[in-house]
Amino acid sequence: MSLRRFIATLASYFVLASLLLLPLSAHMGSRLPDDGDAILGLWIVWWSATNLFKGYPEIFDANAFYPHPQGLLYSEPMIGEGLLSWPLFNGLENPVFAMNLLTLITLALSATAAHMLFKEITDSEYGAVVGAIAYTFSAYSFSQIPRIQLITLQWLPLALYCLHRYFNYNKSRYLIGFTVFSILQALSCFYYLAFYLVILIILIPALFLATPERRNLPSFINIGIAGFPVGVVLALMTVPYWLLYRHYQFQSTPSSYNLLRYFEPRSESLLYQSFNFPTALVDH
Repeated sequence: MSLRRFIATLASYFVLASLLLLPLSAHMGSRLPDDGDAILGLWIVWWSATNLFKGYPEIFDANAFYPHPQGLLYSEPMIGEGLLSWPLFNGLENPVFAMNLLTLITLALSATAAHMLFKEITDSEYGAVVGAIAYTFSAYSFSQIPRIQLITLQWLPLALYCLHRYFNYNKSRYLIGFTVFSILQALSCFYYLAFYLVILIILIPALFLATPERRNLPSFINIGIAGFPVGVVLALMTVPYWLLYRHYQFQSTPSSYNLLRYFEPRSESLLYQSFNFPTALVDH
C-alpha cells in the first residue's frame, strides 16, 4: 500500500470511527466513555506518555499508591499506548481530549492494519473493507471502548502482515516490521500478547510448511533473530512484576481446569442442543 493510499484509508476509517462513537466524539474535551475504567486508563496512558524519558524501570514509579513501590505495575502499564499518544499528551492541554483522540486514532489504525492484512491475503479491496470493519467495529470492540488496551488491535495484524510478506518475498525489512510490531503488541496489551504468542506457535510452522522455498537454515535463523528482541522486551516487562511479587511475598497455587469445557456449547445454543452434549457447569 502506497503512503497516499495508506493516509486515505486511515482518514476514511477515522471518519467512520468518529461517526460510530457519537455522541462521545462530539464532546471529546469533556466526556469519557464511563467514570470507571476510562478514568483509570486515562491516568495510566497519561503517566506512560509523559514519563517515557524517565527510563526503565523508573517509569513504573507512578504517582499513586504511595508508599507502595512502582504503582504503575498494579495494572497494565500500557507503554505501547504511551508511545503512540506521546505527542497528544505532551502537546495538548486537555488530557480528556487527548485520550478520546487516541481512542479514535487507535480504532482507525486497527481498521487500516486489518485492511492491509486482508487485502494481502484475499487480494480483494471489498473483502479488505468488510474484514476491517468486522475486525475493528464489532460489538466486542465497542463494549471495550473504556479499556483502551482492549481496542488496541492494530499491532497484531501489522505483525502478521509483515510475517506473511516475509514468507512471500523474503525481504529482511518485513522481518524488521514483524519484530517492531510484535514488540508494540507486547507493550500494549498483555491479554492479546498471550493470544498472539499462541497464534505464532501455530502459524510460523504452518507458513514454513506452506512455503517450501523458506525451508532452509537461513530462514530459520532469520525468524529466530527477529524473535530475539521480542523475548528481551518480554523479559524486561516480566522482571518488575516478579520483583514486586517477591516484595510482597505473594503466594499462589494454580488450580487445574479441564480445557475441554471450552468446547462445550452453551445450553441455549440452537445449533448444538440437539447433539446431547453433557451440560457444562459454567456457560462459556
